Amino acid sequence: MARTLASTPLAEWLRAELDERGLGVRTLARQMNPDEPEVPRRMLNRILYEGSYPSEANRDLLAEALDVDPTEVPALMSAPFRDEAA
Repeated sequence: MARTLASTPLAEWLRAELDERGLGVRTLARQMNPDEPEVPRRMLNRILYEGSYPSEANRDLLAEALDVDPTEVPALMSAPFRDEAA
């Protein structure tokens, strides 16, 4: 059973980039960290299926692995109620 893609700009962008290149998550993860591909694989799955956004350092690593400018990787613009007192 296929998992449902998260409805975030980053998840949609990453899925399109993977499809365009004919890459799978595991292949990209090995490009990101050949010694420990399981760590980036989990990050990529969280992006794709849970809608999470990586740290700036991990965004840069993702951009490098896909050979794109880091500014092309969608970033979390803002979250509701962030930095507001309850």
